[in-house]
Amino acid sequence: MASSGRRVGRFVSLQGFITQLPLRFIAPAPKPRYPKQFKHLGDHLRARRIDLGLHQREVAAQIGVDTATVTNWEVGHTEPEERFIPALIGFLGYNPLPASRSPGEAIRRERLTRGWSLATLAARAGVDPATVARLEADTKGMAQRSTEAVLRFLGLDGYDPTRPATTSPQCEQSTMFPAQVDRA
Repeated sequence: MASSGRRVGRFVSLQGFITQLPLRFIAPAPKPRYPKQFKHLGDHLRARRIDLGLHQREVAAQIGVDTATVTNWEVGHTEPEERFIPALIGFLGYNPLPASRSPGEAIRRERLTRGWSLATLAARAGVDPATVARLEADTKGMAQRSTEAVLRFLGLDGYDPTRPATTSPQCEQSTMFPAQVDRA
């Protein structure tokens, strides 16, 4: 004969042991309109805005753009222009640009982090804008002098593409926004 337990409210007593039935695991409800995946810069912006409890107009004022621009970035209709990326990095508190796996990607990431166009980097490094574009595309057979000039100007002259990249882009720091060091 199977022993049946005595039910007391939500608890069941079986031979001196008390068991709670049914078991339910309750996870916190996801925040409404929070991005499930980070596919573009706008997803990072939306997540940070929701985390801080800000409206799009407040974020737009902090970054220096129109509210419609923030909306377009968040829904992925447009990507931010180079000149707004430093303000976005400052607002986010981290660099959302993907980690570089080649010298060309490192040049592009550093250029965008600084908010420079191809022409601006080329003028400051003393090379042609087409040269910078070819460097970012990792075109084979580039002139060594031009390559070294751009890498040296950006502070990437010691770039090593074989070093392992950081797994979390949220943890990466750019050269413009170095990590805060606690000097206790």
